[in-house]
Amino acid sequence: MYQTISLRFMVASSRAGRDGSAPLLMSIIVNSKRVCIQLQKKLKPTEFNNKTQLSTIGDVNNYINVVRSRIMEIQTDLFAQKITITAQKIKNVFNGIQTNKQWGLIELYEQHNSDLKKMIGVTIGKNTHDKHEFLINYLKNYMKNIDRPIEDLNTSFINGFYAYLRHDIKQQHNTAIGYMKKLRIIFNMALNDNLSNKNNIMSYLFGNFTK
Repeated sequence: MYQTISLRFMVASSRAGRDGSAPLLMSIIVNSKRVCIQLQKKLKPTEFNNKTQLSTIGDVNNYINVVRSRIMEIQTDLFAQKITITAQKIKNVFNGIQTNKQWGLIELYEQHNSDLKKMIGVTIGKNTHDKHEFLINYLKNYMKNIDRPIEDLNTSFINGFYAYLRHDIKQQHNTAIGYMKKLRIIFNMALNDNLSNKNNIMSYLFGNFTK
């Protein structure tokens, strides 16, 4: 989801030096969570208006505009990479700390099915591939064609999808369980390929469907 970001600039007057100048700070707020960054500019508190977010120094205003543009660029890049946007992640990227790509469930499943298709007639039958294609279409409908990072999925998502298979698609219990076990393959792939940091993802997401 494309998160709304709020930026506020202020002068850290409590850190003023002998000449009266103090660091310019930027506050980033995403979903009510805030982080602060000390920027590479110093000015006197009287040279900045917190209400208008403008300085009496043109060079400082130009710098603030450049920083705003950079933050918006980071937000767009994170969204394009399907990385959940948080204030801390934006701060990390701004400060040059790498943020790893978050794989979407549908994105990863499509890659799996593409690889699987190449093995038809070699190690698997076409029926195996078709079942995975049925499942990914069910997932897309359940998720309303909006992919979500695997890192963000929880037991509510898994249980909800099982309920969708049973009540919306009208699948029998054993058939639905079979689909859940196929879905587990994708989460297991994410874990084995270090695409997920949830080391216990199998047990707490699929405990009810793998016995």
